[in-house]
Amino acid sequence: MKVPTTAPRASATRNSGSRPSASSACYLIFGDEKYLDAYENVHRFVMDRVINHEVGEWYPLFDENSNRVWDYMGHAWKINYHTVRSMIQSEARLKKILGQ
Repeated sequence: MKVPTTAPRASATRNSGSRPSASSACYLIFGDEKYLDAYENVHRFVMDRVINHEVGEWYPLFDENSNRVWDYMGHAWKINYHTVRSMIQSEARLKKILGQ
């Protein structure tokens, strides 16, 4: 697996919560292993670079070199809805993939 050390472009990390869910959905639809690889790459990037594990929140925006553009954890437009919903959807799809 190729694990990214930098984000491909600024917009790639801007709603990164939706990418794991989309990758797992594509695998369920098309059955191509490349979507599982994509899921693992994005998941690893998010776990290693995007989540502030000390407070349990995601940094909202990075530039194309994985530098944080915004370093605060929340604001009026960013709430836990999208990240939580994405992870719930990812878990449900991964359970389907695993046959649970």
